Amino acid sequence: MRLEELAREYRTSAAVFADRVDTLRRQLAAGGLGAMEQYRLYRRIEMLAGMQRELRATARVLERYYEGADRHARLQ
Repeated sequence: MRLEELAREYRTSAAVFADRVDTLRRQLAAGGLGAMEQYRLYRRIEMLAGMQRELRATARVLERYYEGADRHARLQ
């Protein structure tokens, strides 16, 4: 698998996480939950949002992996 393909997989996974985070945020905003359920849902949202950020960051690194080598080669 090439880095571009791997980056695409990471972006796809990040999109799945984004959809889930949006769904949970709507659920939290709708109310009707007890204090403990709200807290647990909030913590879950924060955990998934963090994982989503890490997936996007990893995809960005993979997409730009060779740019650093190209830049270095041009400077020599």
